[in-house]
Amino acid sequence: MQRNLLTWFLLLGSALAISACCANNECVCLDNTDDAVYLKFSLDSLGGTGFFYRELRTIYIRRIPVRGANETAVLPAPDSVLITRTRTQLRDTIVLSPTTPFTSSGRRFDAYSYVIRLARREKDPKPFIISNLSVQGVFDEASGCCTCYRNSVKTFKLTNGLKNNKPDTIRYNFSGLPAQTLVLKR
Repeated sequence: MQRNLLTWFLLLGSALAISACCANNECVCLDNTDDAVYLKFSLDSLGGTGFFYRELRTIYIRRIPVRGANETAVLPAPDSVLITRTRTQLRDTIVLSPTTPFTSSGRRFDAYSYVIRLARREKDPKPFIISNLSVQGVFDEASGCCTCYRNSVKTFKLTNGLKNNKPDTIRYNFSGLPAQTLVLKR
């Protein structure tokens, strides 16, 4: 009986020691932005590839659901957001992520394509289009106490409708790389 009681005390003491060790560790995970796509507009207006303030003051982003291979349910309606920026915010990065600038809808972030228009060019049928977005990740156990999400696959296709008066499509692969900002040019 005493041996059994001693075993329980040793187990309880071990569990408390391990949990106290984890309580002192601070988990620094950047999970919420690991899958994000970071975009900036080139401000090199003198070089011919950048944009002017009046063009970037208002940016219109439309999120359009894409039907998955095995998806038969009714797709949600497309939704949009209008971003208004001041002159000091021109250099700010636009983040497309599961929760920014749209709210989470219950669908995967990569189950959408994104159309980005400069509001000044509303009637111009040449937007930037992000399509074929694919994000995947793994849970990386950095220590015995912290489990962080790490992006392992981030690929997408960007169509630039403004380039040389014909669509220019480039496939980007940021798989496993730290967050990178894509600079949008004319």
